[in-house]
Amino acid sequence: MPNAPRYAVASLLLLAASWLPAHPATPPRGPGAVIEAVEGFLRAAAEQDAARLEKCFQPRPAEAGAAYLPDPKTGVLTFQANTRPTGYLHFADVGADGQQITCTDAATAIAAVRTRIHGAEREVMHRILSVHADCPSGDCSWASVTFERTFRRDGQRVCQPMRATVLVQHQSEPPHMRIFHWHASPAGPEQLLKG
Repeated sequence: MPNAPRYAVASLLLLAASWLPAHPATPPRGPGAVIEAVEGFLRAAAEQDAARLEKCFQPRPAEAGAAYLPDPKTGVLTFQANTRPTGYLHFADVGADGQQITCTDAATAIAAVRTRIHGAEREVMHRILSVHADCPSGDCSWASVTFERTFRRDGQRVCQPMRATVLVQHQSEPPHMRIFHWHASPAGPEQLLKG
């Protein structure tokens, strides 16, 4: 039985190879994937890339979550059947004119990004200053982001410090993490820039 050790080794190698995945595994989710979603959105917004902006958003399913509304008779918050006929998407930001933007669907949010935040002559740029992200589940992950938004208003370059809270969910198609909740607001006073 001089060949027995060779057969044993070959058998073990074949057995180990059978455990390898037949196709590449899904990339691991994690805070990095959440940050990629934020970076992708801010880049698409600055470049006014409608196709990429469309892929940045994905509403939560209509059946997700629970609704607690005031009882008309008592005023006490009570559980209601889900009252949303469509999925949940929330987008809140600030336009270049300083006015609040609130949208509940992706098409309206994209239009607001392209016209009220950006616009024909605004030259919007974003610079992320910090991100704190966590990915407790693929179903709902989050990030808290501070960034600067630089744009033109009436010919003057303006830098607006911003802070955003972002909720994302995993999708099977790239980009894998998509925003269903974006809430950005000024994090300090505007600064006028030269140039």
